[in-house]
Amino acid sequence: GDEMIDEGIGYAQIDLDDCVEPKRFHDVVAGYNRFDIFDVTVNRMRRNPIRFLEGRAEDALTSPEAVAMPE
Repeated sequence: GDEMIDEGIGYAQIDLDDCVEPKRFHDVVAGYNRFDIFDVTVNRMRRNPIRFLEGRAEDALTSPEAVAMPE
């Protein structure tokens, strides 16, 4: 079989308009195109990559009182 020799990051650009239109014609009885039960959401809001919590290290994962520090 195929063996991975090097690690790396793969990048791709996908035009969703090119993907959906041919699928509509292929799936004439709408067995796969169930837009009423399937939803894809993309959150484009910028998020902070790290959060600092107050408190003891032992309580960081279990304590509901751990509060995010203000920015």
